[in-house]
Amino acid sequence: TDGVMPFDLDSQTATIIGSQVGMVVSYHLSLSDAQNDTNPVSSPFSNNPLNSATQIFVRMENGVSGCIDITDFWVIVHPLPLQYPFDDFELCDDNADGYMIFDLNYMTPIILNGQVGVSLSYHNSLFEAQNNQAPITTPIQNTIANGQDEIFYHMENTVTGCDVYDSFFIKVNEIPFTIPVDDFGVCDDLVHDGFTEVYLDEMDDAIIAGQPGTSVYYYLTLADAQSGINALPIPYTNAANPQTIYYSLVDDSTGCAAYGSFEMEVLASMNIYLPTPLAICDPDSDGFHLFNLHLK
Repeated sequence: TDGVMPFDLDSQTATIIGSQVGMVVSYHLSLSDAQNDTNPVSSPFSNNPLNSATQIFVRMENGVSGCIDITDFWVIVHPLPLQYPFDDFELCDDNADGYMIFDLNYMTPIILNGQVGVSLSYHNSLFEAQNNQAPITTPIQNTIANGQDEIFYHMENTVTGCDVYDSFFIKVNEIPFTIPVDDFGVCDDLVHDGFTEVYLDEMDDAIIAGQPGTSVYYYLTLADAQSGINALPIPYTNAANPQTIYYSLVDDSTGCAAYGSFEMEVLASMNIYLPTPLAICDPDSDGFHLFNLHLK
């Protein structure tokens, strides 16, 4: 991809001479060099990287008569289609069977990355990709449950025919499991209005159920949970009492998520009343006396 290629100029000699005999052929970078038989170019010839196309002048001389003829042709370096880094194609297992349907067309704009005049096909083997044979018809299903299949691609410039090939993996990732969780009850604050700050993350352990590398996020609607938007802050003040809270349990490495809900209720606090003072006369004037606090 540096724009330089070695050209076997001698491979052109037989074509240039044809059926003639006794001809001497040399190659030059200018017409004057060809006319004066100076500065012949040796083969293989590497072009200047600043010039994708180089004009080569050919001097053919009759070895007996000394008569000459001059012609020319071009050596051209065509760029390869560009290959950019990209991630493997991963889907979350929506039915826990280890298999998913992959639409490889999803990967096409990612691999092409805006290039035009470039064709792209997918193949099951490196040999097929190299030779542009047996393209895969998409969509396809992975063959290894909860594993990864290697997909090869062939990318070709539709004008020059220059091509490249490589591969990526299609992967099916498991989603975290969910178990039923108890409803979440919290005591009302001193205002006694049924609304209070709630630390929803107190439910994390029950929802995670020992699954490492997972995180919990809380939402007002299932749609928000599935879209991963409008996560509730911690602490959160309830908007209704009781109130349904939705959550997503997310695998931190794959982003695959499971969803659930529970009821949150702010429990009424007990009413406490201010008693009247408990007074008693001091019979021995020492400032001390026994009080029966149960009277209050």
